[in-house]
Amino acid sequence: MIPVFHFNTIEMQPLKKISKSLKHASLLYNKLLYQQLAGMGLDNYAEILLIISDSEQPLSQNQLAELFQIDKSRMVNILFKLSQNDFITIKQDPDDRRRHNIYLTPKARKIIPEIENILNNTTTMASNGIPSEKLDCCIDVLEIMRKNLSTILAKKTIKMFNDATL
Repeated sequence: MIPVFHFNTIEMQPLKKISKSLKHASLLYNKLLYQQLAGMGLDNYAEILLIISDSEQPLSQNQLAELFQIDKSRMVNILFKLSQNDFITIKQDPDDRRRHNIYLTPKARKIIPEIENILNNTTTMASNGIPSEKLDCCIDVLEIMRKNLSTILAKKTIKMFNDATL
């Protein structure tokens, strides 16, 4: 017999609302952002270019996979597409032959300001009519949630690794 859990629906309503609101807002935000980025040949990977652009040191494939919380093989595929479209070059690190550093091409550097502008405009449209105090509070709450989830995922990854090595 499968156990049945009864949650207090009054307590669950805010949690359901948060979950639904986050998913829906993220979906709509990304849809609008990707529509504005369409035609640049980036698919959904503009943020990767921005991260590489903002980094003071060369980033590796593994570092990017960790930053975006995706597996390394998926990141390799994404970087391959970006390389095929002449947005990045991938070079072996002379100090560590296992490491592959990612560099922006002149083509990518040229469109970074346009990507930043589109991102700023999308965020401005999404936050239209929201007082700055509420935006600050929202950012604080989302940052706490991000940290909580990152911690949980890191613990699960460690547990899965430990279980696999037993």
